[in-house]
Amino acid sequence: MTSIISSPGQIVMQTLLSIVILDVSILTAANAAFAQEGGNTLEAQKGDNILKMTAPLAPKTARLIRKPVEQVFEAFVDPDTTTKFWFSKSSGRLEEGKTVEWNWEIYKITANVRAVAVEQNKRILIEWVSASNPSTTELTFNRRSEKTTFVTITNRGFEGDGDTVLERVIDTTNGFSLVLAAAKAHLEFGVDLNIVEDSH
Repeated sequence: MTSIISSPGQIVMQTLLSIVILDVSILTAANAAFAQEGGNTLEAQKGDNILKMTAPLAPKTARLIRKPVEQVFEAFVDPDTTTKFWFSKSSGRLEEGKTVEWNWEIYKITANVRAVAVEQNKRILIEWVSASNPSTTELTFNRRSEKTTFVTITNRGFEGDGDTVLERVIDTTNGFSLVLAAAKAHLEFGVDLNIVEDSH
């Protein structure tokens, strides 16, 4: 039997359920999504357990959004929309070669982000230039049909010892999973979940 969602409350509950399931499995998801790109060996230790990594970790998170690729891509470059599901304030639109300032006002956090590449309806590559440990984030937009888009977010460039890198990998995987869930809720249902703001 097909389940029919008939109210905003049901929409919110369904989306929150998917987030709960996501949070329960976040460590498994992060481990399974690592992209191997060659590099030096890293070690992370927890008690007597030692995890050895022989390649840089590039965690990925992805989600299908049931909207046309043009609309989904625009949501990530236009701060009027992005502020509905990610950061709370921006100094401007994402444009290739341009650096913008993003704010999470509730946490009093500011980040300077440089748009390294902006390929219309296909790809965005940003560099976190103000971070103490800079990294890059790549968003790709795959048109699955005229009304659906598969968005993938990949992080690269983590530096430090194994424990530090692993901690950042888990943190960013969790964070971008929430961003994509919030984007899906906003674009598909017009519901603002505030899950980024409420995650701390």
